[in-house]
Amino acid sequence: MSDPDSDISEVSEGSEEDVGLDELLDEYNRTMRSLSNLPELAMRRARLDSVLKSLDIEQAVWWIDQLVRGALWGRSPEMDAMFSCAQWLVYLRIDDDYELLQAMYQAAYDSGRESILYLLRDFPPHRELAAGGRLQEVRLPIDRNITMGEKRWFASGNDRRILDRLLLDNEPLVIQKLLLNPLLQTSDVLTIATRRPTKPELLREVVLSEKWIKEHSVREALVQNPYIQTGMALKLVPTLNAKVLRKLRFATDLHPAICESAKLYVELREHRTAPWGH
Repeated sequence: MSDPDSDISEVSEGSEEDVGLDELLDEYNRTMRSLSNLPELAMRRARLDSVLKSLDIEQAVWWIDQLVRGALWGRSPEMDAMFSCAQWLVYLRIDDDYELLQAMYQAAYDSGRESILYLLRDFPPHRELAAGGRLQEVRLPIDRNITMGEKRWFASGNDRRILDRLLLDNEPLVIQKLLLNPLLQTSDVLTIATRRPTKPELLREVVLSEKWIKEHSVREALVQNPYIQTGMALKLVPTLNAKVLRKLRFATDLHPAICESAKLYVELREHRTAPWGH
């Protein structure tokens, strides 16, 4: 079995397939090192986008499979890169890049890469507001009606009375602005991520936050919220630690795909299946 904590550089010589794998391994290791040197999540995501789109589809899903397994095994470069990969896949869905997503899904299916299949599945939320249902409107401590633009302006301010109310606002654009406020703390973001009932559009803003998606407690809360788009939650599951993954296997109020993926990732982590020749 290969040692997952070291770079794999020895590939038997003699065939074009071996040479191709050798080059792919070199590219993978170079990318992992370069990602570690990029300070911003957006930069890492852009680098991943460039690399993965330059590969053949079969190579791309192989590449992501290595990333998932490395993250599950606790390798720091892969753990950091997994956030970027999760966001990259979310953005592909938002940008309606169905052709690439479908091609990767087919390649993952053909090669039996179950971990990738879960990342590419896109189920609706496990729970949704009843038809015609609405979330309660937030009332700010201001004696007049205010516009959307004003609420976004307040979301950038420093009045805690107003910020605390806006954590429960129902407009994604307000939440987006609020998440950029430097006064926000993890407990504030958890208020948004754990809210029930809620709208998946509000939770999506947390998933796309460059700052807050790095917080494990925030990712855990998002995955365990049955109102999130299940496809988004599935992309975050392999970024969670082993303790949470084991718990998710037996969750009773989440989409079955989340429980199934957690079970698979626990097995991959505990058995440490060598990915390099797979």
